[in-house]
Amino acid sequence: MGALLIKDFYTLNKQLRLYILILVAFVAFNQEFSAVFLPVWCSMLPYTSIAYDEQSKWDNLAGMMPYSIRALVLSKYVFGWICVAVITLLMVAFQMVLSLVGPFQGPDYASIAIGVCIGACVMACSLPAIFRFGVERGRMLMFLLIFVVCGSAGGIVFVVDKIPVAVPVLLMGAPVLALALSVLSVPLSMKAYAKRRQ
Repeated sequence: MGALLIKDFYTLNKQLRLYILILVAFVAFNQEFSAVFLPVWCSMLPYTSIAYDEQSKWDNLAGMMPYSIRALVLSKYVFGWICVAVITLLMVAFQMVLSLVGPFQGPDYASIAIGVCIGACVMACSLPAIFRFGVERGRMLMFLLIFVVCGSAGGIVFVVDKIPVAVPVLLMGAPVLALALSVLSVPLSMKAYAKRRQ
């Protein structure tokens, strides 16, 4: 699986650099928004990787290589999780630096944790459809999920503002939900990908 991850990182090298530049801009101008937006945005990088694979007919080439369906599918999840983790750590570090050198707040760990969980949920809910139908046909579901997530995030912010006790409930429930959806999503994606390759 390591070779598959290296392939994806080399393929998306330019996009990853762009994400770091966007991170700097977003964190400098709106820390609260970036805490949720950046992890969710990074969770979509596996879709870009799958789109490149489809354009280059990678599926046909992978079929001639000693890669199992499990490795091919799981590598996309791991790639997404790594990207979300790295951008989150960079965001926290940058926010800490800004809080020391200017009139900026320190990292909002609660918002960041919720953003990471939302990103994991977006991947878990959309990747099975992407693996089954491909990026072009699965993209509509992805956009629908993003719309639902954005609407839900607005509702969550409203609830947190009005009911402060909801914060610990969200912080405990969000990781459990993200983990449960991820555990269910991976085998679903494997079955979807296997069916698509038949």
